[in-house]
Amino acid sequence: MSTTRLMQLSKKTLHELYIAAIQFKSVAPWRWMWDSNVICVQNPAGDEDGYCVVLGRNGEFFGLDVCLGEEGLEDYFQMQSRIISPDDMDAVHTKNCLLASFEDRKYLEKEDLKAIKEVGLTFRGRDACPKFRRYEPGFFPWYISEAQAIFLTHCLQQVLDVAIKFKDNSDLLEPKGKNGYFTRVCEKKGKNVVWHDAWIKSKALRKVVVVRNDVDEEKISRVFDAAERTSMVWQADYFWAPMPVREGKGRPYFPVMYMLSDQESYFIFDTQFEQKNNYGNSMGDALIRAIEKHGIYPKKIVFQKPEVGLALGYFGKKFDIKIERVNQLKAIDDARRGAFDFFRK
Repeated sequence: MSTTRLMQLSKKTLHELYIAAIQFKSVAPWRWMWDSNVICVQNPAGDEDGYCVVLGRNGEFFGLDVCLGEEGLEDYFQMQSRIISPDDMDAVHTKNCLLASFEDRKYLEKEDLKAIKEVGLTFRGRDACPKFRRYEPGFFPWYISEAQAIFLTHCLQQVLDVAIKFKDNSDLLEPKGKNGYFTRVCEKKGKNVVWHDAWIKSKALRKVVVVRNDVDEEKISRVFDAAERTSMVWQADYFWAPMPVREGKGRPYFPVMYMLSDQESYFIFDTQFEQKNNYGNSMGDALIRAIEKHGIYPKKIVFQKPEVGLALGYFGKKFDIKIERVNQLKAIDDARRGAFDFFRK
């Protein structure tokens, strides 16, 4: 095992990863490839496949983005179609990928520098240093594991192989009536892995959101009975907090913040932090706490995320509160920007 703490990789794995990155950069496939060219690479370990995108055609940021599985692929398409804008405050939290990038030395962490020294390499100049990170929804970008490093090495090698072919044949990645994605398929033959080209259809993305059903009806009825019904419209949402939290030596994560706000006055009725994303399940708790604290409840609650509507559906039916989905939550967006500006100071 490598003595460096970076990613806890074996020296062999670490060396092979850096060599693959060096070869990738030396060819610079971003000179003729676009980030719309998706190449799938199967994972020899049997884990999620990687949908790979070469970055750098715009001349600003160079590397290889390996979107993991169907969830990573969906996020990529949402970014491409601008459903999720790169400027969206939640954009970084939706990424599910491995990223190999080439950056200036000043953007490396101490662990990156230790790893480079460990394998006996030297990088000088602008955008010269390879950097490897794991992006996962709700977590701070972090160092990759042994298995992830091995797969990322395969991706760098196989995408480079395809990119060289693509340079001479720009129709290589065009489906031409075929289903799925151009894929580098792996087959194990003894101790070796053999690769070949194929068109393979991606699996349909299935997200299961479990709405909590352990409702304390007695407490809820008591809180509502003691409160006054108003003609107010409240906004409800949850999002990742702007600053990461770290417990001990574990991986830093972004807590999830639940918020309820008055649509007209922008008054914040309640905020609540959760350790991780539970897909809106704590929205009901936030609502009860806000009503209990202020002694009032609204005639309507508006939301954006479908999960919020599911979590509040019980209250809408039982207490005749209209639950409505909208395209924008100006009051909460304003409060959120203010919080982000505060933490950036």
